[in-house]
Amino acid sequence: MSRAVEAELALHVTPRRVLTAFLDPSDLRGWWGVERALVEPRIGGLYALAWGITAQGFRYASTGIVGRYVPDRVLGITHYTYFNPERPILGPM
Repeated sequence: MSRAVEAELALHVTPRRVLTAFLDPSDLRGWWGVERALVEPRIGGLYALAWGITAQGFRYASTGIVGRYVPDRVLGITHYTYFNPERPILGPM
């Protein structure tokens, strides 16, 4: 059985600004509370985010591969996977 989630949201900003929010570690920190980010904005690049960092490691993490990228226009993450110690692994999606 396949499950799907679909959402649509209208934003009154430029596509460039939206992509910056997904690519810039400072924006990710302010928006999602991301503590560390490694983002390679190119096809095949790594997309990795981490939260809840302690001396023991990361509490939450998400990773993926940039599958589609058109600067200032399009970002598609493939193999996106989310890790949370309180839930089953979500992904890849």
